[in-house]
Amino acid sequence: MKKLYTILLAALCSAGAAATELTFWIGNQKITPGTTVAFDEMTVNDLGTYKEVTMDPGLSLSTNIFSSDITITATCQSGQTIRMCAGGSCKGGESVTKDNVTIATGQKLPLEFEYVGELDPEEAIPTVTTLFEAEDTTEPGSKTSFILVMNGKGASLSVLPAPATAITPAEGTIAYSVEGNAELTVTTPGGTPMYSATVSGTGTVPLPAGLYIATLAGHSIKILVK
Repeated sequence: MKKLYTILLAALCSAGAAATELTFWIGNQKITPGTTVAFDEMTVNDLGTYKEVTMDPGLSLSTNIFSSDITITATCQSGQTIRMCAGGSCKGGESVTKDNVTIATGQKLPLEFEYVGELDPEEAIPTVTTLFEAEDTTEPGSKTSFILVMNGKGASLSVLPAPATAITPAEGTIAYSVEGNAELTVTTPGGTPMYSATVSGTGTVPLPAGLYIATLAGHSIKILVK
């Protein structure tokens, strides 16, 4: 009986000694602590007198041990207004902190983080750099962090979610890069055809200044040519 008690006590001590491990995710990709992650997808809505730019990287946070004492902070280092909800009421500003966040073991809690900017039609889309930090306040050693750079490859650059496929606005052109052969079409937002061809490798398409919808390898984006 004494041996059984010893085994049970050892098991309880082992369970109590487990440390909280917090993990950030972008989609289904685990983020390594202390790294910088680039995210270059966005939605651009042309509203006539201005354009609305939305960057939503689909961030989430998980923990290996249930906790209701998690603090999550997002600090925009480039000065834009950001927003984060993290399972509760949404907050906006250059720095957003969510206290007493509850996450169950193995659960991925959506942070509902995004940047939404209203810009002049000719205004360049900004690079938004944000420092994320998370900590179980009952365990100071559990703190983890990373930096997210959105649109980090340059103003108005969009990377399509297809392997080795990208479209980049340049002065008077759009530049494309694709692995193998793919169909590239460019239209105005109203549907007027501007370009259509099967392309491969890298190249450029000259276009007048304006807003276009470019489709490459089945993926479409809005893109601004200056």
